[in-house]
Amino acid sequence: VFENKEVTVEELAAQLKTLRDSGKKYSFYLRADADLKYDTVIGVLRELRKAGFTDISLVTSAEE
Repeated sequence: VFENKEVTVEELAAQLKTLRDSGKKYSFYLRADADLKYDTVIGVLRELRKAGFTDISLVTSAEE
């Protein structure tokens, strides 16, 4: 999900390129639940880095 819309990896890459080309500075907060495959999280991180973004944080929830 990117900006509250479900996207494919290809759509994510295109959106990230558009953001990068805008010249603005962005921070990204990545949140994933336990049902999401680790590979998917790594893939999103890879796309962010490939697009040139480095201000990336992983959001976690406190254990109950």
